[in-house]
Amino acid sequence: KLRPAIVDSSANKKQSEHIAGDEDATAIEKPAGEDSPDYEFDEENAEEWFEKRKIDRHKVNMVFFDMFKKPKDFFPHKLQAGDTVRVYYLEAKPAGDGVVKELKFKKEQMRETYFDGTILNFRGDYHARTMTMRAMIGKGLDAVGYEFQFPIHSPLITKIQVLRR
Repeated sequence: KLRPAIVDSSANKKQSEHIAGDEDATAIEKPAGEDSPDYEFDEENAEEWFEKRKIDRHKVNMVFFDMFKKPKDFFPHKLQAGDTVRVYYLEAKPAGDGVVKELKFKKEQMRETYFDGTILNFRGDYHARTMTMRAMIGKGLDAVGYEFQFPIHSPLITKIQVLRR
C-alpha cells in the first residue's frame, strides 16, 4: 500500500512516505496560492484558518444600514418605553375586492394614516429594529387592545411625533 507524496511548490521539495513496500509514491502538487497545510480527512483545520475567514457581522450590517438610513432629525430625542407617540405611516388605499397580483404600490395608491399608542419596547439591531406599541381603542366594555410592531427604519414610516413622555 502506498500513500501519495506531497510536493511543496514553495520549497520545491518532494516528500514521499511509504507505508509498506519498496515502490515509488506518486507525487501530488498543491494548487498555487494555497497557504494552508494539507489535512487528513479525520483531522481538523487549525484555528487560524477559521479566524482568517471570519466575517465581521458589525461591518456588514453597517454597510447595509448606511444604504437605507434616515436622517438623525427624523427620530425624536431619546425615545423610550412608556412614551406615548403618534406614528405616521403609509398604507395601501382600499381598491376593492379584486385579486392582488403584486405588492408594488405607487405613491398615489398609498395614503398616510397614524397610530397613537404607548411604546412597549424596542427590539432588534440595525435595519431590523422594531418598536412595539399598544393602544386601547373603543370605550367602556367595547374597548379592544391593539398592538402594532413598526420597523423603525421602514420607508413607509413618514413621521414619529411624541405626544407625552
